[in-house]
Amino acid sequence: MDLGLTLDGRAVYLLASCLGDGDTRGGLLYYDGKSWIGLDDVSTAGLFVGGDELVRLLWAPHQVADSTAVLHYSARGFERHTRIQGFTDPHDILWDGTHYVAVSAFQDSVVWVAPDGEVVRRYQPSPGGDRWHLNCL
Repeated sequence: MDLGLTLDGRAVYLLASCLGDGDTRGGLLYYDGKSWIGLDDVSTAGLFVGGDELVRLLWAPHQVADSTAVLHYSARGFERHTRIQGFTDPHDILWDGTHYVAVSAFQDSVVWVAPDGEVVRRYQPSPGGDRWHLNCL
């Protein structure tokens, strides 16, 4: 649906991600200009749209996760799934032209990730434990 908003002559749509932490459902939500519509209830903490790709970080409590799942979509739909090993409590992701850059609140870290999911660089200003609560990029 068209929200009546435009950018460079193109319609603008709003998609939001929410984590489900036990008291909320989480998932993807779409705003049609009047109300929020739940698209799914898969706990998500971070979306990035660039070019023709939408990238989604799935969220799980850091106490039970040993990695983070990354879902990649195109205009055709779901394309592929990668996993960032040793990275938990994701909060945001973006593409810097070479790598995906993701932030973890609990691990107080920012990681640069190759398209295949391999961590190629990590910035961690504290030993973790959510001391800095790095949240978004």
